[in-house]
This record gives sequence, structure tokens and C-alpha cells, in this order.
Amino acid sequence: MLTNHEFVICENSFKIRDYSSQMAVPRHKHTRSSVGQRRMHIFITPAALTTCKKCGKPVRPHIVCKNCGYYKGTEFINVLGKLTKKEKKAREKEMKEAEKK
Repeated sequence: MLTNHEFVICENSFKIRDYSSQMAVPRHKHTRSSVGQRRMHIFITPAALTTCKKCGKPVRPHIVCKNCGYYKGTEFINVLGKLTKKEKKAREKEMKEAEKK
């Protein structure tokens, strides 16, 4: 059966019954064991993290560092551009300390 319709012929009339509003009913009981075996592989894996070569903060692989804006040694985002003078000074200080380590 390819569709959810049933064709019925009654007294020279052609009627269509629509079964799409009915819910599916399982044919057999799924045991706790089989349900558990299926769900065994459904889990969230922890995110893989690497360290940024420029600032040393943890970063997801193949993603630009949000702390310094660098990826593979080149600057892609000017992180210091939108900061105030105080924030800029503090961030530059953090970056210099990270480079020394």
C-alpha cells in the first residue's frame, strides 16, 4: 500500500477514505533489552578541543579563536577593534602573558 487512502466502490459511487489522521500502532512489544540495545548508541560526545597557538586558550578544531581572532597563524577577526581603551589594554596584556608561556 503506497498511500494512506482506501478506495471504496458503493452503489456506482467512488469514495476515498483518508487514514492519514490515524496513528501507527506497534505490532510487537519491544523488550527493555532491545530498547536498551538501540539506545546504547544514542549519546552526546564531548566536544574535541585543541589549544590556540597564539593565546593558549581551548578552541574547537578548524574554528577561529574567539579570544585572539587568529586561525593558523593569521588574523581573521580584529578582536581589539570594538573594545574600549581599558578593555583593549587589559586584553593586550593577557595576550602578551599568554605568548610568554
